[in-house]
Amino acid sequence: MFFNSIHYYLLSINSLLSLYGTITMLFLFLACLGISNPITAGLTLAPFSRNTGSASALMGAIQLGLGALASFAVGIFCERFYVA
Repeated sequence: MFFNSIHYYLLSINSLLSLYGTITMLFLFLACLGISNPITAGLTLAPFSRNTGSASALMGAIQLGLGALASFAVGIFCERFYVA
């Protein structure tokens, strides 16, 4: 998944992707994410057999927090890409 992201980034920076190439790369990225995310969530919760609900809530809060921080960073550092 990491290499797919780097490949997509390099192709899009150099304007080498068409619309169909972009859709294909996004499909591959999201397919890999959809396969790996449930597996990693299950493996992460495996050691917490007694406190599975608390561990799941903490994992969800961390994901939500990281998403908020990422959107804030994109908003701060990418000022030239805005919709007026």
